[in-house]
Amino acid sequence: MVQGVGQFGLLFVGLKLGMTAGMASVVMQSQAFFTLVLAAPLLGERARGHHWLGLVVAALGLVVIATAHGEGPGQMTLIGFVLTLGASFMWAVSNLVVRFAGRAAPGYDPFAFIVWSSAMPIVPFLVFATMTEGVDRTWESVTGMGLREMFAVLYLALLATLLAYTCGPGS
Repeated sequence: MVQGVGQFGLLFVGLKLGMTAGMASVVMQSQAFFTLVLAAPLLGERARGHHWLGLVVAALGLVVIATAHGEGPGQMTLIGFVLTLGASFMWAVSNLVVRFAGRAAPGYDPFAFIVWSSAMPIVPFLVFATMTEGVDRTWESVTGMGLREMFAVLYLALLATLLAYTCGPGS
């Protein structure tokens, strides 16, 4: 739920409310910043001085990015930035969830983990879409998928997600 609904939900709403795609890709990488800040107290992971220095530089960079927002077409809005930063935080939390799962159940199956964590957000996203777009438009979106949309879903599900997670380190 944290990654599927939290990360992607906040990111998609941020993009809809004025976050530019280019800046979103930069701001989303602040998940490394949040992961380190959370992992030190929650997981007992130790960071070295140069890691903390890097975090200070990253935080200053985020402040510079945040102050460079605008309200015109093609410009990053402040609400888009804040929502994308929230999405990045959710990504960091999901990193910790995976770490906790690995510690709680050594030898857990990452393939099953990613399948279930990807399936869980479907219902909340359908509810959210229905609340914001209406029943008719949501139903039309689901039933009106063409080959291109189905190919995109299959590509993201099979290659970009399942293959990447099962071929990664430790698999």
